[in-house]
Amino acid sequence: MQAKKHLYLALVLGLSLRAVLFFLIYPDKNILLNDDQSLYVGLSEYLAAHWDFGAGFGPERVPLYPLFMAVCRMFSKSLFFALAVQNVIGLAAIYAIYKTGRLFSPKTASLAAIFAAIDLNLAVSCNQLLTEAVFCPLFCLCLYFLFKYAKEKRAKDLAWGAVLLGLCTLVRPVTMYFPVFMLAWLVFQKGWSVKVKHAAMFATLFALAVSPWHIRNYIVYGHAALTSQGGGHIPGWIVPAVAQYEEGLDLQAATDKYSRMWEEKSQALPEDVKNDPFALDEEAKRFGTEYLLNASPLSIAKAWFWGAMKNVFAPVTIELAYFLKMDWTHFYETPGKSFPEQGYNFIFHNKNKVYSLMLALGIGAVLVFRAIQLMGARKLFLLDKNSLALSCVIIGYFLLVSGPVGYAKYRLPFEPILVLLTALAVSGFSLRTRKTQGENP
Repeated sequence: MQAKKHLYLALVLGLSLRAVLFFLIYPDKNILLNDDQSLYVGLSEYLAAHWDFGAGFGPERVPLYPLFMAVCRMFSKSLFFALAVQNVIGLAAIYAIYKTGRLFSPKTASLAAIFAAIDLNLAVSCNQLLTEAVFCPLFCLCLYFLFKYAKEKRAKDLAWGAVLLGLCTLVRPVTMYFPVFMLAWLVFQKGWSVKVKHAAMFATLFALAVSPWHIRNYIVYGHAALTSQGGGHIPGWIVPAVAQYEEGLDLQAATDKYSRMWEEKSQALPEDVKNDPFALDEEAKRFGTEYLLNASPLSIAKAWFWGAMKNVFAPVTIELAYFLKMDWTHFYETPGKSFPEQGYNFIFHNKNKVYSLMLALGIGAVLVFRAIQLMGARKLFLLDKNSLALSCVIIGYFLLVSGPVGYAKYRLPFEPILVLLTALAVSGFSLRTRKTQGENP
């Protein structure tokens, strides 16, 4: 009963934090049209006008987030209505993290709910018109069922996890390769015949969940792939991040160089390839693969390592500049021939000194929480090694697929695990405190 009271408190805290961020933006509609947000607004407008996923929808994005926005438009054309709905849906992430904590103890559940409620990364995701707003609650629920399976080995929980993972992939395709990692984890479960059946079930249900979009792309474009986003991502982000170490270039200079090279290469391709987004995507992958194969393994390792460090340690205070409408030097505009040099310049030579202070304070807070979470990982190791292994698989997957591209929001998929580890650690502190007080009245 006490845990439920803490859950209600967490929901109130979570809604309050999200409301503060909401009203920092409201009523400036233009702020909701920056970067990729305008793309999703455009796709939702297309769906609201046509209600079909034909060629007009395009090949680069998966369907569920634009569909969510289009449904919101049925009730109100205001972008802030969709934002308000996202904030309410975002509370489901707090509930799912609470339920995951209940798998360990009521105290862990209470603390997990409170930490999830005040987690700025989760709150920020609800206040941007980006896929993370719907992806996060869905993936938190998916994680609950996966951790429930890790503890109880019930096929029903794994089945729910697979279906939810498929839906997550149709919101944000970052999870499209995650089943491979899950299957590797399932191999190490006990019972040969059971784990083979469960692995086959997981793969089948995930494939069925995402298959409608594969079929759509095959019908419309002749390719059964999920998206054609690589054409911009690989030459514009992955290759430059490696080139920063391979060639000693500033990241912006590397981005300009390889974006220009890809533009020249793509313009020289046959017309049928240029007009086929999936064929163009394959050419971009070849462009990136050729560069990586010729690059030093040390440069690639450095790029991935520092990308992981950015994902794990980047403070969410970076995002507050967006809400406070600050003018600052963006990270990718900052000079530096390595991440440490670039990070130093970003913090200490930023044109906005208030922003620099926010960064420094944010990094300090992140370091404190990561230390606490290491203690939580130790406790999880003692409590349930299988759940710790699952946590490592999840975190490792997202660090690997994010690669050298790092940002606070890219760790959102494993933010619930960090919250859980914090709750486990703090729960341990309180238990030890009570024990000590009992022994020394």
